[in-house]
Amino acid sequence: MVEDAAERYRVLCETITDGIVSIDMDGRLVECNQAFADMLGYSREELKHSAYRELTPEQWRETDDNILKEQIMKRGYSDEYEKEYIRKDGNLFPVSLRAWLIRDEAGRPKGMRAIIRNITERKKMENERGNERDLLQALMDNIPDAIYFKDVNSRFTRTNLAHAEMIGVNDPKAAIGKTDLDYYSEEFAREAYADEKKIVKTGTPLINKVEKIRRPNGYAQWVSATKVPIKDEEGKIVGIVGISRDITELKRLQEELLKSERLAAIGQLASAVGHEIRNPLGVIKNSVYFLGLRLKDTDGKVTKHLRIIEKEVNSANLIVGDLLDFARRKPPVLQETDLNEILRTAASDSFIPGNIKLAMKPGEMPRMFLDQEQLRRVFLNIILNAVQAMPDGGKLTIQTSKHDDSVRIEFTDTGVGIPEENLPKLFTPLFSTKAKGIGLGLTVCKQIIEAHDGNITVKSKVGEGSTFTIELPIRTDEARERSTLPAELPLEGRC
Repeated sequence: MVEDAAERYRVLCETITDGIVSIDMDGRLVECNQAFADMLGYSREELKHSAYRELTPEQWRETDDNILKEQIMKRGYSDEYEKEYIRKDGNLFPVSLRAWLIRDEAGRPKGMRAIIRNITERKKMENERGNERDLLQALMDNIPDAIYFKDVNSRFTRTNLAHAEMIGVNDPKAAIGKTDLDYYSEEFAREAYADEKKIVKTGTPLINKVEKIRRPNGYAQWVSATKVPIKDEEGKIVGIVGISRDITELKRLQEELLKSERLAAIGQLASAVGHEIRNPLGVIKNSVYFLGLRLKDTDGKVTKHLRIIEKEVNSANLIVGDLLDFARRKPPVLQETDLNEILRTAASDSFIPGNIKLAMKPGEMPRMFLDQEQLRRVFLNIILNAVQAMPDGGKLTIQTSKHDDSVRIEFTDTGVGIPEENLPKLFTPLFSTKAKGIGLGLTVCKQIIEAHDGNITVKSKVGEGSTFTIELPIRTDEARERSTLPAELPLEGRC
């Protein structure tokens, strides 16, 4: 049995690709297998009785001594550790090894045995991977696109400098373990989370989804987002990688192109209207004024009809003015102001009949950078529309509130409501449901709000009323000059 075990050990030593060495307590090599001799470029005879320490470079000898003292002599074996050996030709090569103590029959240490593995190829691969990591890091740090990695629970595991700037952190490592909910609005974060859960579940990438995000400083940014799954060696999805490209400028140019095309047509129309209609309207108005002076002592019916003519001329003149104003451009002039005060001024300047109850519910608002005059006219327009939607009376509620990094203004009326099929067209130029007006009021309101990096939406139900909601970012001083979309001169009360 002993002879069989010895033979099996000998066969193992000669066939294994790892080196096996036996050393006496004086550090002399007693025996080694051929694999160890081949590693070092010596013959087995050359190695026999050589000093094991001489095969180890100077910088590794202290490590060997510490492991011998603290591990092998104390507990009888070492942990696996790495070091280098010196080949016969003088070159160094890396190894990993584990050593254990050999005792005699009395339990006294008589030597050590070690298994050594040449890890040159492994180290080469590790270096190549390290170089790849360095290249990836250099790419991530210098590419202008926002790049981030997430686990299957949508927690950030890595992010580049551009993405760190987008979410408002100085150090990319600060985002690790966080989610979109820590940096964006709840609505945006939940939509992103739903997209990512679908990617993890189905493995289907999300390609070039256009999203509008709100940066921590209040700046609105359009991005094209691509997200793809990350798979391990077994094909299991373990996370996602996302790239967001800033397309704010592209969106601005697209909007500018569309507006330019619309305004070119409207400008031509406005010019024709201005010349062909405004001058005759002026003549009619002056004639009505003259007749009023000459006939003021005549029948009251005459005076009444003259006033009707004058009123309708003024209405027509305002429509002409709407066209001309719409064709003009005026970007917002941002100044620090009180939003609630703008609303109060607009409400007091509006004509609200006695059969309509006005309820003002101002919330606590920070001072914000806004164009006071443009927003006052937006509010006037929406208030007048609400009044016109309640010909038999009702209630108009104006409420303001703060939500994270934005504020919300809600105008709720109990009027006739807007048919569902008209809601998508409500902010379209020249669309109107009224007998009077040409459908520019709400269009311009939307332009002004978007020029403030905000948005305006409407919910309505026929017979119950409508709610217009305006959301505006709370701009910091740094962001107040970043208004990207030009506004038109606002109009009052004609949508």
